[in-house]
Amino acid sequence: MIVGVASCPQPPLLLPGLTGAPVPEVERLRGACTAAVRDLLGGRPAEVVIVGGDAEGWYDGGEPLSIVLGRQLLAAAGCTVPVRARVVAAGSPTPDCLAAGRALAAGLARPAAL
Repeated sequence: MIVGVASCPQPPLLLPGLTGAPVPEVERLRGACTAAVRDLLGGRPAEVVIVGGDAEGWYDGGEPLSIVLGRQLLAAAGCTVPVRARVVAAGSPTPDCLAAGRALAAGLARPAAL
């Protein structure tokens, strides 16, 4: 069962420290995203599933930027529940996204936030 959803952008500038000196617009956006995630956690989910896109070739490492940023925002919001990640390929057709969403929702064994 899905108990809440927060949608946040994934620009690399939202990662702490990437801009060097604080940039007011970035700080406001990061604060708004953290607040949205904190509100999401206020619904007391038993787990959080980060759903992110895979921008092919953009990231260097084991996870796409969307997942890294999601984990950062959850940490900043004080998340204490288990976290899983699911990646949707960039450019996936709408029917494929709908099918992936249905499969994800059907596979949730406990209240989850996305």
